[in-house]
Amino acid sequence: MDSIRRTLVHALMLLLILSALNLAFTGSQARADQAACEQIKTDCKNAGFVLGGGARNGLLVDCFQPIVQGTAQPKSASKPLPRINPQLVNACRAGKDSAPVAAPASVPLVPAADGRTVYDPNLKVTWLADGNLAAKQTFGVANINKSGSMNYATAVEWVAAMNKLDHGAGYLGHNNWQLPTAPGKDESCARTGRNGESFGFHCSGSALGSLYYGSLRLSEPNTAVRIPANKVGPFRDFQPYLYWSGSAAADPKQGFVSFSFNSGFQGANVWRNYLYVLPMIKGKLPATPAAAGLGLQVNPGGQTVYDPAAQITWLADANLAAKQTFGVADINPDGSMEHAAAVQWVRENIADYGGDPDQPIAWGVSSYHKLYNWLWFNNGYHAEHHFRPKMHWTKMKEFQRLIASDPVVGMYVSRMIAQVPETRSYSKRHLENPDQMLRL
Repeated sequence: MDSIRRTLVHALMLLLILSALNLAFTGSQARADQAACEQIKTDCKNAGFVLGGGARNGLLVDCFQPIVQGTAQPKSASKPLPRINPQLVNACRAGKDSAPVAAPASVPLVPAADGRTVYDPNLKVTWLADGNLAAKQTFGVANINKSGSMNYATAVEWVAAMNKLDHGAGYLGHNNWQLPTAPGKDESCARTGRNGESFGFHCSGSALGSLYYGSLRLSEPNTAVRIPANKVGPFRDFQPYLYWSGSAAADPKQGFVSFSFNSGFQGANVWRNYLYVLPMIKGKLPATPAAAGLGLQVNPGGQTVYDPAAQITWLADANLAAKQTFGVADINPDGSMEHAAAVQWVRENIADYGGDPDQPIAWGVSSYHKLYNWLWFNNGYHAEHHFRPKMHWTKMKEFQRLIASDPVVGMYVSRMIAQVPETRSYSKRHLENPDQMLRL
């Protein structure tokens, strides 16, 4: 009996020793993996890549992930990848933090028998089945738009009113409704801000992100609901979302001015976001009927709409890109695209609608008259100055030649500059001399 007891004790001691050794090895291996990954991130930082990234050259997306995951570097990155020791890459790959982004595992959603709620087994929460109940029931709360949208303070008040309904019994018999939550730091997010905040695509750690990527099995940048065909005045297929403009934001870090046809709000978006496009042509198209009054006028064929008040011709199809890409890549099936793709798409299609592909929108005007620029210190290079405001005036002429010599650079640069209202004050003589002008 004693011998059996001693054998069991020895076996247990051996198991404990092996477990301890395994834990020690695993811990050191994990530290080694983490150290390798951190070294690669440091090398990326030394190569000029920035944590958070902004519009381009992000440390994680544009440097770390292409090196560790072996994926292609995004086209937006302007800096080359640093050379990394293959052994360091392999060591980092052995860790969990370098795994490619994949949709979170999910279990099918469970609708309630009455169809008014949906149970989410992945989050262990119950959702309202109506994704816009506020448009139908305000629960007595003011400041809710007819569309159902509201500001944050109103949203908090609306949820509280749901819980107070029926003398505290709550909406549908539940008084513990709340707004969805999101962690302060979400490792699944593609990007990290300067203050450590998580944002961007792949954020599945939040309740809404888990619903989008996991439970509904959607992938960026696809919309959860395809917008049905619609007509708004003479236009068709407006998307209740943001549209790109060609004007740079006041702060270059904010990208470009955007406008929402969902709420009428104008703001700015960095170029890598996916927005919709509605091109315009300055002025009235040749050979179209004369304008009558100031209302919107549909041109023959119904493909374009003239606005006499603004003196602008619009495409009648507010989401043509979903149907015709004109050979331009990187356009999402729903018609949304990054700003660079929007610029290229406008250039490719505008000639078919009566516009000049080399001058689709006159966002700035430069005069190259020698006497004018000699007198005014090259102030005639007005559009170029707005694109390179810190460039010395003596170098503007050389910069303009660079743009003119490279059609690709010229096309993209010309559309990245901001609108220049001051150009309207230029003399009629300058504006009537097309040989001395660059319209951007």
